[in-house]
Amino acid sequence: MVIGIGGASRSGKSSLARQLAAEYKAAGKSVLVLDQDDFAFPEADLPRIRDRADWDQPASMDFRRLQEHIWAAWARYEVVLVEGILVFYDPEVNALFDRRIFLEFDKARFWERRKQETRWGEEPDWYLEHVWEAHLKYGRRNFENGRFPIEIRDSK
Repeated sequence: MVIGIGGASRSGKSSLARQLAAEYKAAGKSVLVLDQDDFAFPEADLPRIRDRADWDQPASMDFRRLQEHIWAAWARYEVVLVEGILVFYDPEVNALFDRRIFLEFDKARFWERRKQETRWGEEPDWYLEHVWEAHLKYGRRNFENGRFPIEIRDSK
């Protein structure tokens, strides 16, 4: 089984993937988690927005390599979890998922969580706005068209 987990930046995709992996492993299943971030092109080759690398648009991702890794993992593991902000964007990658989970939360929650993020230093408001808009444009597009059977709303 291949499960895709999508949602905005800081929506809990990685946490959910780790939790599901632990539960499947406890049930005796072999599990692999693939993080979409591991399939981004090198930073020097990424599109730019002002002075920053633009990780939030499809041109930043090597979807063919992700697809190859999903196929290879599918042959070796009983459960493959694939998580990322653009995980549902590519139709060929999207078609590989047996189940799809989209973590939904509002813009205020996104801003709150991103402002707590420290990995990239302080991020300007214009950049956070860009990340949110990219999520709406690329990450949610198929979700908005009713392609995803599961929606989880953040209740916090």
